[in-house]
Amino acid sequence: MNIQTLRIADDEDAWALLSSWLGGENLGVLNFENWPRLSITIDGDAYRSSLRSGQMEALIGFKTSMGRAYAAIAHGAYDKRRLKKAEDEQLEFTTTVKKGSSITDTDLSPLVSAVAQLIQTHPIESLIAAVVVGLAIVSRPMILRHFENKAKQMDVAERQALMSLTQKITQDDRAKWKIMDRAIAKLSKSYPSLDMLVPDVASSYWHLASASADAKRVRLADVELSGDHLEILSERRSRRNTERETVTDTFVVEGIVKIGNRYRLQLRSDTYHFSAIYQKPQLTEDGVHQIFGCMTDSKEIEATVEIKIIEKSQISGRLISFKALEEEE
Repeated sequence: MNIQTLRIADDEDAWALLSSWLGGENLGVLNFENWPRLSITIDGDAYRSSLRSGQMEALIGFKTSMGRAYAAIAHGAYDKRRLKKAEDEQLEFTTTVKKGSSITDTDLSPLVSAVAQLIQTHPIESLIAAVVVGLAIVSRPMILRHFENKAKQMDVAERQALMSLTQKITQDDRAKWKIMDRAIAKLSKSYPSLDMLVPDVASSYWHLASASADAKRVRLADVELSGDHLEILSERRSRRNTERETVTDTFVVEGIVKIGNRYRLQLRSDTYHFSAIYQKPQLTEDGVHQIFGCMTDSKEIEATVEIKIIEKSQISGRLISFKALEEEE
């Protein structure tokens, strides 16, 4: 009996694989050939065979997202601290900066190789999850989606200034967003925290754009950001029509991601569903242990959160205070 081999050499192969998996097809053996890879070109007078520290931090952010996703696949929690030292080393990727320019080529294929070595009850699901991670980082449709989501957080004038970028989004791109959403929803039954991947990767792209605000243009895979796009995305222009509202509600902590010396919490209640930043002066060591315990034990918290609202759209929050609720007897 001949076993079919599916070759994954580029993004289109990966999207086709996701569609086949969602359609219930027998996938056979998956053969990954130097995928995924991310090419970044930065054009500007100050860029000659170099990257700024902020841009390197964005690349490190991609590695962190890979590590968290791997932890979700291997250990059931979207938390890079769950990784063993050997696992973290397996996820190391290389970035090459070409001589005479700021063109980088980042090989992210160690993710697929690492996941392929996992011994799981559902090995195909593990590899599909790795494909989802790869596409979230390197594919044109998802890169455009990350920046469209950022545009939604801006006021009307800024969104209009970004239209030359968001108008590049095609019906095919949007169809692939739906494929991604369906894949993550299905995978989340086995890896519950994987739905944190897309906003996590998006924050690294926003960081990269902000760190490149002085460049003439940046090309990410097949997506080009002009100098004007970069200036707007870096939020150097003034923000308008921003309101803040303080709410108190009973929330479930669905996820926690450490970002530097603060934490991003995914909170859900019957009324709200948003990310909230937990940082000093509210942040304490005891509070961090308590909030992690509430997430691990699925214990509800009563929290007061300051919500940022732009153009009447709820965007994000800042955790002001919380207390764990005791379960009723």
